[in-house]
Amino acid sequence: MASNISRRTFVKLGVSAATSISLGSLIGREARGASPVHRTVEMVDNAAIRDFTAAIQGQVIAPGDPLYDVARRVWNTRYDRYPGIIARCSNTADVTRAVQFARSENLLVAVRSGGHSGAGHSTCDGGLVIDLGGMTGIEIDKANRIAHVETGLLCAHVDAVTAPSGLAMVLAAYPTVGIGGFTLGGGEGLLQRKYGLACDNVLSAEVVLADGHLITASPDSNPDLYWGIRGGGGNFGVVTSMQVRLHPVSRMMSGVLLYDIAQMPTCCGVIVILNLPHPTRWSVV
Repeated sequence: MASNISRRTFVKLGVSAATSISLGSLIGREARGASPVHRTVEMVDNAAIRDFTAAIQGQVIAPGDPLYDVARRVWNTRYDRYPGIIARCSNTADVTRAVQFARSENLLVAVRSGGHSGAGHSTCDGGLVIDLGGMTGIEIDKANRIAHVETGLLCAHVDAVTAPSGLAMVLAAYPTVGIGGFTLGGGEGLLQRKYGLACDNVLSAEVVLADGHLITASPDSNPDLYWGIRGGGGNFGVVTSMQVRLHPVSRMMSGVLLYDIAQMPTCCGVIVILNLPHPTRWSVV
């Protein structure tokens, strides 16, 4: 890992690239060696689908299933897509089998935690959605202020468990956001000014790679991957669980400071000129 680029700089540089590279494309390229073109589930032999369905402990939902229309929906209704299969995984072994199935059948993959991806990465057309919503395990080490969390948890779930101990994880402002995608995407939360981004508080993670292997990413194990997943998005594998720092929180006041446009020259210190068709002066606190 190059030492002359910080993780946050890397994340900023990689934002545009993240929209064109996904775990699904990595799986497909590795399976074929080159081309990013994928097959749809309709092209997969029925026997292979039956074997996959029987192999996982969770639930496999396909078009025609009574639960399909509900299961395929994501928070951002702009992305009204129709996956070929939705695998509601119940544990890491299910995720591994799902990745291996997608790799062997050359399928496009979308991974869903809470389904809030603004770029639509939580769903796909014709491919396999690996839904982590059934993976909601959480263990709290109150003495060391550490939580072991599965990535299907929503922010509301985590808060409900940590609050009685006076502890909190850096979480999103909305309770239905999944902690998996939120944390791997950086994680700008209400506690960030005091405790950093959510990704800054990840101590280790269990990751299923595109080849189906499960590894640990931490400062001492696969440190380059550990560096990349903390803010780099979901392009490196499927993170099934994480160890994260918790922080003491008792009373908290939050809000938004709004200034009238006429006050901006006096209330703010830095003037930024935006490169717009009609240049506009903005003040940044």
